[in-house]
Amino acid sequence: MDSFTPMQADDPTYSSAIRGGWHLLKNQFKTLWPALLIFIFLIGIGFAIDSIINLSGPTYVHLWQFPLFLWITLLDMGLFYLLAKSLTGQSWHIGDLLWAFKRGEAWVLALIYAVIGSVLGAYSGMPMVQPGQKLPADWFMHQQIWIMFIPLMLLGVFFGYVFMLYSAYGLNAKMSMTSSLGILGKKWKWLFFPFILAAILILVFIGVGIFFAIFFGILFFLVKYLGFMLVGKIVLALLGVVLLIALEMAILIWTFGSMLIATGTLMDTGSMHDKLVP
Repeated sequence: MDSFTPMQADDPTYSSAIRGGWHLLKNQFKTLWPALLIFIFLIGIGFAIDSIINLSGPTYVHLWQFPLFLWITLLDMGLFYLLAKSLTGQSWHIGDLLWAFKRGEAWVLALIYAVIGSVLGAYSGMPMVQPGQKLPADWFMHQQIWIMFIPLMLLGVFFGYVFMLYSAYGLNAKMSMTSSLGILGKKWKWLFFPFILAAILILVFIGVGIFFAIFFGILFFLVKYLGFMLVGKIVLALLGVVLLIALEMAILIWTFGSMLIATGTLMDTGSMHDKLVP
């Protein structure tokens, strides 16, 4: 097993965590992008298999969410482990993405999250949307969706910190869950940190969307003017896909890097003897 020195407990602020994520993106994107590309590909495989199963058994759509939750969660923990190595200047390899698949405690945490997430989704009372169907215009008007929003939000934030404490800071499963409860206590402000990142991303998307619209509008005009319409459309489509994938990778590095740094404030430094170093 590869040696790994976990990230150390810290007391970051919102701004320092965000700056740390940006520093990771700015300095490590050139080295991290192959791992992020593989990560996105593996996540895509999970969604593709889930879609195929849903088409063959649409009656049990909620049931098929369980293996998808499990797959994504284990891959997320592997990515957190890899990014933690990068943040601390340790050597890593793309195989680290599968790190959680080889650890019993990682499976336990992923199973807990997958079971709870699947059950909440199955018994939420939200209207079903079959594969291939369009989302109804009034879907977000259903009361059940907003009733389930708060528990699902808390669940995602809580387990996000759990997985990061386990994967990046070396805490065992029990201590990871106990320490993450800090977001419901004296460290409650970190409950809102993921939503601060989401708000920043919305602003970024608006700016990037405007830039892309102008950029591709100019390119489309040029290829049409020069008479290379068919070839131009193909080139523009490929360029758009590449740029979107690059943007997605950049977002993952920045947001997960910021979250990993922020997670340090939840770790109880008085219980370091309980940690499990991978």
